[in-house]
Amino acid sequence: EPEKGFGARLHYILHGIHHDYPTDPRRSILSPLLSIPMVGGTIYVASGLGSLPLIFGAGYTFGYLTYDLFHLYLHLATPKSRLVRHLRSLHMRHHFRDDTRGFGISAPYWDELFGTSIARRTSTGTAGTGSPGA
Repeated sequence: EPEKGFGARLHYILHGIHHDYPTDPRRSILSPLLSIPMVGGTIYVASGLGSLPLIFGAGYTFGYLTYDLFHLYLHLATPKSRLVRHLRSLHMRHHFRDDTRGFGISAPYWDELFGTSIARRTSTGTAGTGSPGA
């Protein structure tokens, strides 16, 4: 995360504002300023693969939209299932406890793998070191 200059401003516009206003539905999905070039760039890069770009592009776009809409759901809904309530709890910890941990919105196992889990508290009361504290 850039701390100064154009990079810091761009990061704030694309993602930081979402952390400042996590319950605003207009700021809970990725900005079209980034998402449209991201999907377009992916299809362009894949265009050298013959007939696969359309299939790849459709799959990538579907996956991206699914992820973004699930993220929006975690912010705005009251999940009924135990699993989705748990995922929402982890994501809200990311927003309201420690935004340097808990990045795996729909796949918290990545946070376990990379040591960024926010699922547990240590005995000192800090979040996410992965130790089985209180």
